Amino acid sequence: MSEPDCTANATVAANMRRFRKQLGWTGAELGEKLGGWSKAVVSAAERSDAGTRVRSFSIDDVVLIASVLGVTVTDLITPVPPCPCCGDKPAPGMACTVCGAAGDAFVTRHE
Repeated sequence: MSEPDCTANATVAANMRRFRKQLGWTGAELGEKLGGWSKAVVSAAERSDAGTRVRSFSIDDVVLIASVLGVTVTDLITPVPPCPCCGDKPAPGMACTVCGAAGDAFVTRHE
């Protein structure tokens, strides 16, 4: 999220995902708390930081999301510097133990 061309919408999307994960909520749980957003809508909104199918968050969306996540609007719209460990880009098949980001083709084992 540190690129200079990062948009406000992409920042909201990335922070929405980050705060949701910190709370241990699924996309479906966040959607329910947002007043009935479907899991697919939450997922699409959180992926808006990837640059494809960018969601435009209204100010009402931002205020609602911040309130539900228990953060300030400023927290939600402030870009987060990249992880000092992996730069938000862990190696393929690896997960960063600092930020929790997973590299491409990461597979978890459920034993």
